[in-house]
Amino acid sequence: MKHDVIGSPPLVREIVYGEPARLARRLRHARHLTLLESVLRQEHLGRYSFLACDPTATLTARDGMAYLDGEVQEEPALHVLDRMLAGGQRPHVQGLPPFQGGLAGYIAYEFGRTLEPKARLPDLASPVPDLVLHRYDTVIGFDHLQERAWIFADSEADADRCEEKLRGEPVALGSHTITGFHSNFDRARYEAAVARTVAYILAGDIFQANITQAFSSPLPEEFDAFAFYLNLRQRNPATFAAFLDYGDVQIASSSPERLLALVGSVVEARPIKGTRPRAGHPRLDAER
Repeated sequence: MKHDVIGSPPLVREIVYGEPARLARRLRHARHLTLLESVLRQEHLGRYSFLACDPTATLTARDGMAYLDGEVQEEPALHVLDRMLAGGQRPHVQGLPPFQGGLAGYIAYEFGRTLEPKARLPDLASPVPDLVLHRYDTVIGFDHLQERAWIFADSEADADRCEEKLRGEPVALGSHTITGFHSNFDRARYEAAVARTVAYILAGDIFQANITQAFSSPLPEEFDAFAFYLNLRQRNPATFAAFLDYGDVQIASSSPERLLALVGSVVEARPIKGTRPRAGHPRLDAER
C-alpha cells in the first residue's frame, strides 16, 4: 500500500546536546520509553540516536490477534498497520536525524507465523507479544557527528512538554545483576543440532542455519532493567543498541548488526554472523 506524505513538517526545536542514555534516565517514569542508540559512534552506521515516550497509539499482536490501544481488531495486524499509516506521514525535514516521528517498537521472531503460516517454527510459548509498535508524534533526535540534538513535535506545546520532562530529576538506579541463567539446550542436544545442520548443508538442503539458545533466570526484586542496559552499553558499545520499556516487557539490546535499512527504493542488509577469516592453510581452515 502506498502512503501519501501530507500535512505540515514537524516543528523542530534544537536543544542542548547530551548523552541519549542520560536523558532517557530522566524519562524513566514516562509511558513506553523507547531509546534507539548508537553507542559506538561513527559517521555512517553510528551517527544517530533517538528517544521517545508517551505514544499517541499502540498496535499489539499476539496469537494471531491484533489490538489497537487494547481493543481487538477484526483485521490482521499488518492491515491495521496500513490503516495507521494511511492517514499520511509528515513531510521530512532534510539535513536532520532521519526519524522525526512515526512508529517504533519491536517485531518478535514469533510474528513469522503470521507472515508465513506454513513455516515450521518451534512451538514455544512466547512470554511477550509478537509485535508492539507505538506511534510517537514527539521524538528527540541526536546527531553524534555534529554533537547536536533536536525535538521534533506537532506543536510548540508538545515541544514544551518534552523539554519539561527532560528537566526532571534522574531516576535512582537499582541492581543490574542477574544470576542463575539456564539454557533450553544441554551440551549433547546442542552438539546434535550442530551435527544435524552440517548434514543438511552437505546434502544441499540449506546453506546456513542460526542455532540459538534461550537463556532464562528469575529476576531479583531489586533488579533494574535500565541499570542492566547501562551496564550492557558500557561493556559492549554497539552501533545498534536499544532500551524499550513497555511495562511488562522490557528489552535491553546491544548489537553491531542492522538487519535491513530501507531508504526510498534501496534496501540494504548488513548481516554479520557465521563467518571466520581464512588462514591460508587447509589445516588451520579446518580447525577454524
